Amino acid sequence: MEKTNGGSSLRPNVISWSAVISGFASKGCFEQSLELFRRMQLAKVMANCVTISSVLSVCSELAALNSGRELHAYAIRNLMDDNILVGNGLINMYMKCGVFKEGHLVFDNIKNRDIISWNSLIGGYGMHGLVMQDLLLRVATFLVGWSESLR
Repeated sequence: MEKTNGGSSLRPNVISWSAVISGFASKGCFEQSLELFRRMQLAKVMANCVTISSVLSVCSELAALNSGRELHAYAIRNLMDDNILVGNGLINMYMKCGVFKEGHLVFDNIKNRDIISWNSLIGGYGMHGLVMQDLLLRVATFLVGWSESLR
């Protein structure tokens, strides 16, 4: 991803890497997207929350639990684990991989959950045929929204 332009070398930054990684992922080229992230790391370019979120989405699609766990550790080491994009990506990845306890743990640790947090959790249970958990979470979501509207 490095290009020489009339003697000057242009080095990709986190934004350009993230855009290409996300672009490959959006076209369904998940393996290539993951490989680009690995190349980004080898190039010693520090990932940001957007990058991590995109790559977690790729891990979800590939059911690449080990890679997802590595990203979770990376997020913790780099103090990104409290970011809502990263948190939602982690919930989605763990739930799609069928690791419900870890998905729920991430969900429980998100301070300001949003609709994506809830949908990732609910969708993960539903995807694996756990209808009762899905139904209970839908009721809980409704009650949380209802109680907040009373404030």
